Amino acid sequence: MLYLVNSVSQIVREPLPQQACFVTKTNEQDHDIELCSQAIRGHWSVENNLRWHLDYSLGEDENTTIDKTAFNNLSLINKMVLSLCKLTRPLMKKGTSIRSMRKMYGWNIEKYLSALLTCFDTDSIVNAMMSSASK
Repeated sequence: MLYLVNSVSQIVREPLPQQACFVTKTNEQDHDIELCSQAIRGHWSVENNLRWHLDYSLGEDENTTIDKTAFNNLSLINKMVLSLCKLTRPLMKKGTSIRSMRKMYGWNIEKYLSALLTCFDTDSIVNAMMSSASK
């Protein structure tokens, strides 16, 4: 099924009309526009949130690594770092950004690594790392 979505986004006081097309594997009988739109919005909000953090917090778009294997390895490490930052966010002051957390970890790795290892059980850490590897 092909859906055409019209929307208006508010960017710097000016409304900006946008159109997007989505292709889904639904047939005519299962066709529910509300359910489909919720699923599409949900998928893209998760995807955009991950990409935004990888770019803004970890500078992934600035990566100029040419070797494909090295690029993939660095991308995987970035996703693991992001997962660990999100896992330890409750230990930080309220409002601390992931970008700031990454810098603090780099400046004082012993303090934050020990906090990470003592506050969470092994299964929580392994699950966070494995979920980041599958994204």
